[in-house]
Amino acid sequence: ALNEKVLAANPGNTEVLVALADLYNRNKQPKKAEEVLGKVVALDPANAPRTFYNLGVVIENRDDATEGDHRKAIEAFRKAIQLKPDYALAHRDLGFALLRVGDLKGASKELQAYVDLEPRAKDSAEIKATIKSLSSSK
Repeated sequence: ALNEKVLAANPGNTEVLVALADLYNRNKQPKKAEEVLGKVVALDPANAPRTFYNLGVVIENRDDATEGDHRKAIEAFRKAIQLKPDYALAHRDLGFALLRVGDLKGASKELQAYVDLEPRAKDSAEIKATIKSLSSSK
C-alpha cells in the first residue's frame, strides 16, 4: 500500500516500481509483477537490463527462496541477458541460479560466458574451478 501511495505521488519512480514488482512476485502475482516491470522498462529503457538483473538478485538473496523463486530469478537474469547479451554479472548469477535448480549443463554454459566476458574478474579462478567440477560430474 505504501509503494502504491508513493507511486500515486510520483508515477515515474522506477525504484518503487521495482520494489512493487518484487512484492507482487512474493505474493504469487507474477503477471502483475511483469506488468510493473514493463512500466520500468518503458520509463527507463537504458537501464532495463540492470532492472531485471537486480530483480533476479533480490529474489535469489531471500533466505527462504524456493525452487519457484529460483525459476523467477532465472527468468529475470535471462531477460537482462536478452536485453544486453554481454552483461557478464547476469551470466554469472544465472549460472548459479541454474545450479540451484539442478541444470548443470546450463550453469556451466552461463558461467563460461561470464569468464569469457570478464577474464580478469576477481572470482575468475573460482568460477573456472566450478566449471571444471561441473564438467567432471557429467
